Amino acid sequence: MVASDSTHPHPSPTVSRARIAGFTVAALTVAYALLSVWYFYEDFFKFLQVGAVMTADRSGWMVSVDYPYLWSILSPWRVGGAALTVILLAISAEGLWRGRARARAGALITLWGVLLPQVFWATEFVVDWHQSQYLLDIVLGALLTVAVPTALIFRGSDSLRDWNPARGSLRLLSMAVALCWLAFGATEFLDHAYHLPSWSAFGGAVAAAVLGALAARGLFSLKAWALWAGVGAAVALALVPLSATWTSLLPYGGYMEQTLLTTSGTDTRIAMSMLIPLAIVWGLGAPYLHGFVRKLRS
Repeated sequence: MVASDSTHPHPSPTVSRARIAGFTVAALTVAYALLSVWYFYEDFFKFLQVGAVMTADRSGWMVSVDYPYLWSILSPWRVGGAALTVILLAISAEGLWRGRARARAGALITLWGVLLPQVFWATEFVVDWHQSQYLLDIVLGALLTVAVPTALIFRGSDSLRDWNPARGSLRLLSMAVALCWLAFGATEFLDHAYHLPSWSAFGGAVAAAVLGALAARGLFSLKAWALWAGVGAAVALALVPLSATWTSLLPYGGYMEQTLLTTSGTDTRIAMSMLIPLAIVWGLGAPYLHGFVRKLRS
C-alpha cells in the first residue's frame, strides 16, 4: 500500500473543472480574435483597392464593390464590439483559471450575451457574399461554441453563489444577458442606419446601445440603478419602430430590410415592436423593480 502525500493534495473537482473552463475560454479568445481579423478583411478591407470609391455616413465607412450598386460597410460598432468581446473573453478566461469570485457569472454573460449575438454578423456575411451557404451550420456551430464552456462553468444556481448569494440569481443573470441582446439589436440598426434615415431612430438606437451595455455591467455589479437603466434602454429602442411612422424606408435588400418591414408594417406591428423589449426587461426584472419602488415608498 502506498501512503498518500498529504503535503501535495490533489485539486478538487470543482477547481479542476474551472481551470478546464478557463483554458477552453482562453482558446476561444484566440480563435475569435483571429476570426474577427479574417471577417473584417473579407467583408471590407480586401475591397480597398486603388481607385475604389469611398464614403462615410452614420452607418460607418463604405467602399464600392460594384459602383454604384453594391457597397461594403465597416461599422465602428462592429469593430468596437469585436474588440470588447476579445477583452471580455480574456478577462473571463483569466478569472476562471485563477478561480476569482464572480468569474463564472461574468463568463456566462460574455458567452451568451456578448459573443452569441454576433452569429448574426456571420449569417449576414454568408447571405451577402455566399448565397446563404452553410447558414444552419453557422448557427449550430455558434450554439455549440458557447454551450461547451457553459457546460463546464454552470452547475445549477449554486454555481452563481459567489456572484449573488440571494435567491433569483439566475433570473438576474438572464436579465443581464437580455440587456446585452437589446444593446446588440440597437447596434444592428446603427450598422444599417442608412435604411431608415431618421435622427430620432438613430438617437434612440445609440441611447439603447449605451444604456443596455451600462445596465448589463451594472447588474453584474449588483447595482440597483442598473434596473432602471435597462428599462430606459428598452424605451429608447422603441424610437426605432416608432420613427417608421413618419420616415420612409429606403429599400436595399437583406434581412435588415425584412426585419424593419416586419416590425413596422402596420400600427399594430409598430406597437408590438415597441412593447416587446420593454415587456421582456420588465418581466425579468419585475421582482427587483417592485422591491425598489416599495423601498422608496417606505
